[in-house]
Amino acid sequence: MENFERNKTTANAYTLTRRFLKDFVPGGESTGLLFTGSVGTGKTHLAVAAARDMVERLGVEARFVDVRALLDRLRSSYADDAAESHEQILRPILKADLVVIDELGAARPTDWTFETLELLIGGLYNRLVPVIVTTNLPNLGPGATVATAGEYARAARVETLGDRIGTRMWSRLQQMCVSCEMVGPDWRGKR
Repeated sequence: MENFERNKTTANAYTLTRRFLKDFVPGGESTGLLFTGSVGTGKTHLAVAAARDMVERLGVEARFVDVRALLDRLRSSYADDAAESHEQILRPILKADLVVIDELGAARPTDWTFETLELLIGGLYNRLVPVIVTTNLPNLGPGATVATAGEYARAARVETLGDRIGTRMWSRLQQMCVSCEMVGPDWRGKR
């Protein structure tokens, strides 16, 4: 975490993460983190650094889940000759002490995607598993309007996290996590 480049737009996320790490009790109830913001602002970097800290310092079992990769693995588990079952894929995630869910909302919403994300988020919620979530979408419920400038922007409604994961799972995440928007330029473009 120490190599995370803090500035006035990411300092709040860093502070919240430090507090999360300080207050985390393995097996206890912990309020997770939900990092929102544009591409390249350090959301995944901070989430992985926090998980790594807990693994090394506290010996917790943490799982990293890229949503699109998870959905691909789950789709392939339905094949007759699948190497792993749906349950074999989800069981280690649902039994972890901490789960990092990266790129939530990156997959286009379909009925199957909604149901699968309900299994994931609902399962973690019911087991009180702390999560750190990253998304490029605004943390607003389904159908909410993001205030943007310009005539074209007003005509094209920006999708929200709630649009992509549904009302129930969005509501659960609000209870499971403290939300923090990370703003700023894409740090990858600086290199």
